[in-house]
Amino acid sequence: MEYTMFLIVPILGLLLYVENQNLKKRIKNQEERIDKLCELTGNDNLSSNWVSSEVKKHLVDLKKDGKTVEAVKLLRDKTKISLLEAKEYIDELD
Repeated sequence: MEYTMFLIVPILGLLLYVENQNLKKRIKNQEERIDKLCELTGNDNLSSNWVSSEVKKHLVDLKKDGKTVEAVKLLRDKTKISLLEAKEYIDELD
């Protein structure tokens, strides 16, 4: 009986992990599709990658102060963009 539990628990954990990964992929796919629709319809402010004017001003101030890492962290907190995309965005700010 004990050995059965030692087999069932890891298998159940593995199945839950795989299902979780599948759901994460589906959510990411849906977010990308919604972002594309927002772009096509001109509703960029509904996109998960949209940056408000207040946040953009704060990012510019951080960059001017030489706090690029903090700016990237803030941008990633406010949006759902990747680390590389956030770094490129900050580098392109005026």
